[in-house]
Amino acid sequence: MLSQHRHITIYLFLLYFSTSSNCQRTVNKPCTVKSTGASGVCKVDKSCPKAKADAENGLPPTICEILVSSIYVVCCEGAQVTNVQASENSFVDADRNDNPIVFENENIRLPLSERKCLEYNKDNVERVEVIPLLSDPRPSGVLITKCKFDGLPLVIGGKPSLPGEFPFMAVLGYSTTDDSIKWNCGGTLISDFYVMTAAHCIITKFGRPVLVRLGELDLSKDDDNSLPEDFGVNDVRVHPDYNPISKNNDIAVIKLSKKVKFNEFIRPACLWNKQKIGPPSAIATGWGATETGGSTTDILQKVTLDLLDMSICDRTYGNIKYYKNGLPKTMLCAGILQGGKDTCQGDSGGPLTITKEDNQCIFYTVGITSFGRMCALENTPAIYTKVSEFIPWLQRIVWESES
Repeated sequence: MLSQHRHITIYLFLLYFSTSSNCQRTVNKPCTVKSTGASGVCKVDKSCPKAKADAENGLPPTICEILVSSIYVVCCEGAQVTNVQASENSFVDADRNDNPIVFENENIRLPLSERKCLEYNKDNVERVEVIPLLSDPRPSGVLITKCKFDGLPLVIGGKPSLPGEFPFMAVLGYSTTDDSIKWNCGGTLISDFYVMTAAHCIITKFGRPVLVRLGELDLSKDDDNSLPEDFGVNDVRVHPDYNPISKNNDIAVIKLSKKVKFNEFIRPACLWNKQKIGPPSAIATGWGATETGGSTTDILQKVTLDLLDMSICDRTYGNIKYYKNGLPKTMLCAGILQGGKDTCQGDSGGPLTITKEDNQCIFYTVGITSFGRMCALENTPAIYTKVSEFIPWLQRIVWESES
């Protein structure tokens, strides 16, 4: 896993020059700046301009701790100890429930969904002791990613997924007249009780879903390596502004009948909460048709799609009266303009995901497969619900209602 080795190399370089035994792996603890001998206090790097200025002048910072998502705690010369309390606008490091670290509100303001993301994914990082190559080495703990799949740079034109590659993937089951289950839509596990999907997957000709399967890979098998688990549906919530004709606000959540126990094959995805999406492409997953009008596939497929400017989809869908003034900001445009790769019938409700450069073991859901025209044709990208537009609504239902 090249990314993991790269991170370890960077950490070793930093620790070689800057590890201090005076730091006690926590914010607000007294410390000594190794390069100057000055007294300081361990602070999140963003709140210590002097450490940044020193680094730009060739003086490496004294690292108190390296946290998830490449958040550094440095020894800040001249800083004062501040008394902080956990609040809705503070982030508590979920990796140490017995002795949580609270970051000052003015330094890091993470939404509730992001804090839950880090909590759910704490098993995706591992603390290891690193000994710098000094004559008087002092071990220091660093966090490295630990998952089997390190952001594969990857449905029509897709490839079969591997067991555990997309542990957040859900498939929705509907009752049929012969009392069997029809698997027809996808979804994304986002907490230990909730799955996110498209609203049009709740309001269907088959009725509402009655079953949600997690940890699935091959729908034709009951004994594959992913050990799928079925959950009943306790409740469904469709966005109150969903328009079934225009497909605007095409988002819903399903509350499962019992709490999900996370494992290697079942674990939530995070919710992307920023308007701007950094990576130029994202991964779509689903059990949908592999050709227009074709049958759905039994094996979970993955495909990489370009995240396109909305003006491209405005041209594609502009002759539809609902979008004559442009598609709404609640939608995303994604596809391959050359054709050949796309989501298709049966992929609805499934996730469009990205990973961050600093931790490619954690997936962020940026979109929900919503609708399109013909599958995988040239210059016909598909439309996805933009998840970041619905973070407040999701937080109220999924987490705030549980507190």
